[in-house]
Amino acid sequence: MPYPRSDPDGEPAHRRPEGATARRLDLTDLPDGRLAVVRSIWDRARGARPMPRRGDILPEDLRGALGYVNIVEVEHEPLRFRFRLIGGEVASAYGRDMTGRPVDEVEPEAYRDLLVGQFADVVAEGAPLLHEVRFVQDWRDHWLVRLSLPLSQDGLDVTGILTASAFEPTLRHFDLEGFIAQLRPVDDHAATGGR
Repeated sequence: MPYPRSDPDGEPAHRRPEGATARRLDLTDLPDGRLAVVRSIWDRARGARPMPRRGDILPEDLRGALGYVNIVEVEHEPLRFRFRLIGGEVASAYGRDMTGRPVDEVEPEAYRDLLVGQFADVVAEGAPLLHEVRFVQDWRDHWLVRLSLPLSQDGLDVTGILTASAFEPTLRHFDLEGFIAQLRPVDDHAATGGR
Protein backbone atom coordinates (compact mmCIF):
# COMPACT_ATOMS: atom_id res chain seq x y z
CA MET A 1 0.00 0.00 0.00
CA PRO A 2 1.54 3.35 -0.97
CA TYR A 3 1.70 5.88 1.85
CA PRO A 4 0.70 9.49 1.33
CA ARG A 5 3.44 12.07 1.31
CA SER A 6 3.19 15.55 2.75
CA ASP A 7 3.85 18.55 0.58
CA PRO A 8 6.85 20.85 1.24
CA ASP A 9 4.69 23.22 3.31
CA GLY A 10 3.82 20.40 5.70
CA GLU A 11 0.20 20.22 4.61
CA PRO A 12 -1.04 16.64 4.33
CA ALA A 13 -1.42 15.10 0.91
CA HIS A 14 -4.78 13.81 2.14
CA ARG A 15 -6.88 14.29 5.26
CA ARG A 16 -4.86 12.79 8.10
CA PRO A 17 -6.69 10.53 10.56
CA GLU A 18 -7.80 12.17 13.77
CA GLY A 19 -5.40 11.91 16.65
CA ALA A 20 -2.18 12.79 14.82
CA THR A 21 -0.94 15.92 13.10
CA ALA A 22 2.37 16.97 11.63
CA ARG A 23 3.91 19.88 9.84
CA ARG A 24 7.23 20.29 8.13
CA LEU A 25 9.59 22.81 9.69
CA ASP A 26 12.49 24.76 8.22
CA LEU A 27 15.80 22.99 8.86
CA THR A 28 17.43 26.26 9.87
CA ASP A 29 15.17 26.43 12.94
CA LEU A 30 16.30 23.44 15.03
CA PRO A 31 14.54 23.97 18.41
CA ASP A 32 16.86 21.79 20.48
CA GLY A 33 20.65 21.71 20.79
CA ARG A 34 20.78 17.91 20.49
CA LEU A 35 19.14 18.11 17.06
CA ALA A 36 21.74 20.64 15.91
CA VAL A 37 24.57 18.41 17.17
CA VAL A 38 23.17 15.33 15.39
CA ARG A 39 22.76 17.36 12.18
CA SER A 40 26.39 18.57 12.36
CA ILE A 41 27.63 15.00 12.98
CA TRP A 42 25.63 13.82 9.92
CA ASP A 43 27.05 16.70 7.80
CA ARG A 44 30.62 15.93 8.90
CA ALA A 45 30.17 12.18 8.20
CA ARG A 46 28.84 12.70 4.68
CA GLY A 47 31.58 15.08 3.58
CA ALA A 48 31.01 15.88 -0.11
CA ARG A 49 28.55 12.98 -0.59
CA PRO A 50 24.77 13.52 -0.59
CA MET A 51 24.46 11.31 2.52
CA PRO A 52 26.73 9.20 4.74
CA ARG A 53 26.73 5.43 5.20
CA ARG A 54 25.32 4.08 8.44
CA GLY A 55 28.80 2.96 9.52
CA ASP A 56 30.16 6.50 9.09
CA ILE A 57 28.37 7.60 12.27
CA LEU A 58 29.58 5.88 15.42
CA PRO A 59 27.61 5.65 18.68
CA GLU A 60 30.35 7.53 20.53
CA ASP A 61 29.86 10.42 18.07
CA LEU A 62 26.27 10.74 19.33
CA ARG A 63 27.11 10.82 23.04
CA GLY A 64 24.63 13.03 24.87
CA ALA A 65 22.01 12.58 22.16
CA LEU A 66 22.03 8.78 21.82
CA GLY A 67 18.91 8.29 23.97
CA TYR A 68 16.96 10.48 21.53
CA VAL A 69 18.22 8.77 18.37
CA ASN A 70 16.67 6.00 16.24
CA ILE A 71 18.08 4.16 13.25
CA VAL A 72 15.50 3.02 10.71
CA GLU A 73 16.26 0.47 8.00
CA VAL A 74 14.68 1.12 4.60
CA GLU A 75 13.43 -1.81 2.52
CA HIS A 76 12.60 -1.14 -1.14
CA GLU A 77 10.00 -2.84 -3.38
CA PRO A 78 7.77 -2.60 -1.50
CA LEU A 79 8.83 0.41 0.50
CA ARG A 80 8.87 -0.56 4.19
CA PHE A 81 10.67 0.59 7.29
CA ARG A 82 12.06 -1.28 10.32
CA PHE A 83 13.52 0.14 13.52
CA ARG A 84 17.09 -1.11 13.95
CA LEU A 85 17.76 0.97 17.05
CA ILE A 86 15.46 2.88 19.39
CA GLY A 87 17.03 5.32 21.83
CA GLY A 88 16.23 4.75 25.51
CA GLU A 89 14.53 8.14 25.95
CA VAL A 90 12.42 7.55 22.84
CA ALA A 91 11.35 4.08 24.07
CA SER A 92 10.50 5.51 27.48
CA ALA A 93 8.42 8.37 26.04
CA TYR A 94 6.62 6.05 23.61
CA GLY A 95 6.11 3.39 26.29
CA ARG A 96 7.52 0.55 24.19
CA ASP A 97 10.91 -0.42 22.73
CA MET A 98 10.34 -1.01 19.02
CA THR A 99 13.92 -2.14 18.27
CA GLY A 100 13.81 -4.77 15.51
CA ARG A 101 10.10 -4.16 14.84
CA PRO A 102 8.60 -2.91 11.57
CA VAL A 103 7.21 0.61 11.59
CA ASP A 104 3.91 -0.97 10.48
CA GLU A 105 3.43 -2.05 14.14
CA VAL A 106 3.50 1.49 15.54
CA GLU A 107 0.33 2.52 17.36
CA PRO A 108 -1.85 4.47 17.11
CA GLU A 109 -2.59 4.01 13.42
CA ALA A 110 -2.79 7.75 12.78
CA TYR A 111 0.75 8.24 14.13
CA ARG A 112 2.03 5.26 12.15
CA ASP A 113 0.63 6.73 8.93
CA LEU A 114 2.31 10.06 9.62
CA LEU A 115 5.61 8.38 10.48
CA VAL A 116 5.61 6.22 7.36
CA GLY A 117 4.68 9.21 5.21
CA GLN A 118 7.55 11.26 6.65
CA PHE A 119 10.03 8.42 6.14
CA ALA A 120 8.77 8.02 2.54
CA ASP A 121 9.46 11.74 2.03
CA VAL A 122 13.05 11.29 3.25
CA VAL A 123 13.54 8.37 0.82
CA ALA A 124 12.00 10.27 -2.12
CA GLU A 125 13.95 13.47 -1.47
CA GLY A 126 17.21 11.95 -0.21
CA ALA A 127 17.56 14.94 2.08
CA PRO A 128 17.16 15.84 5.77
CA LEU A 129 13.66 16.75 6.94
CA LEU A 130 12.34 18.29 10.15
CA HIS A 131 8.79 17.74 11.40
CA GLU A 132 6.72 18.81 14.38
CA VAL A 133 4.43 15.93 15.37
CA ARG A 134 1.52 15.65 17.79
CA PHE A 135 -0.44 12.49 18.56
CA VAL A 136 -2.46 10.84 21.31
CA GLN A 137 -1.59 7.39 22.65
CA ASP A 138 -2.85 5.69 25.80
CA TRP A 139 -4.68 8.88 26.83
CA ARG A 140 -1.43 10.88 26.69
CA ASP A 141 -0.65 13.74 24.35
CA HIS A 142 2.74 13.45 22.66
CA TRP A 143 4.46 16.43 21.09
CA LEU A 144 7.87 16.20 19.47
CA VAL A 145 10.11 17.59 16.81
CA ARG A 146 11.87 14.92 14.74
CA LEU A 147 14.94 15.42 12.55
CA SER A 148 15.20 12.68 9.90
CA LEU A 149 18.56 12.24 8.14
CA PRO A 150 19.03 9.87 5.17
CA LEU A 151 21.78 7.22 5.11
CA SER A 152 23.01 5.35 2.02
CA GLN A 153 25.27 2.36 1.54
CA ASP A 154 25.84 3.12 -2.17
CA GLY A 155 25.65 6.91 -2.09
CA LEU A 156 22.55 6.92 -4.29
CA ASP A 157 19.60 5.12 -2.68
CA VAL A 158 18.42 5.81 0.86
CA THR A 159 18.98 2.57 2.80
CA GLY A 160 18.52 3.96 6.29
CA ILE A 161 17.29 6.95 8.24
CA LEU A 162 18.88 8.40 11.36
CA THR A 163 16.30 10.26 13.44
CA ALA A 164 16.74 12.49 16.47
CA SER A 165 13.78 13.70 18.50
CA ALA A 166 13.17 16.55 20.91
CA PHE A 167 10.11 16.05 23.09
CA GLU A 168 7.86 19.00 23.91
CA PRO A 169 10.53 21.35 22.58
CA THR A 170 9.13 24.58 23.99
CA LEU A 171 8.40 23.13 27.43
CA ARG A 172 11.87 23.17 28.96
CA HIS A 173 10.93 22.29 32.54
CA PHE A 174 7.56 21.59 34.07
CA ASP A 175 6.92 23.86 37.08
CA LEU A 176 5.42 21.32 39.48
CA GLU A 177 5.33 23.67 42.48
CA GLY A 178 3.60 26.38 40.46
CA PHE A 179 1.08 23.87 39.16
CA ILE A 180 0.33 22.60 42.68
CA ALA A 181 -0.01 26.19 43.93
CA GLN A 182 -2.71 26.77 41.31
CA LEU A 183 -4.65 23.79 42.65
CA ARG A 184 -4.68 24.95 46.27
CA PRO A 185 -8.01 26.32 47.44
CA VAL A 186 -8.09 30.08 47.72
CA ASP A 187 -8.02 31.28 51.32
CA ASP A 188 -11.47 32.85 51.81
CA HIS A 189 -10.05 35.43 54.19
CA ALA A 190 -7.40 36.57 51.69
CA ALA A 191 -9.83 36.40 48.78
CA THR A 192 -12.28 38.82 50.46
CA GLY A 193 -9.54 41.26 51.35
CA GLY A 194 -9.74 40.44 55.07
CA ARG A 195 -13.49 41.06 55.40
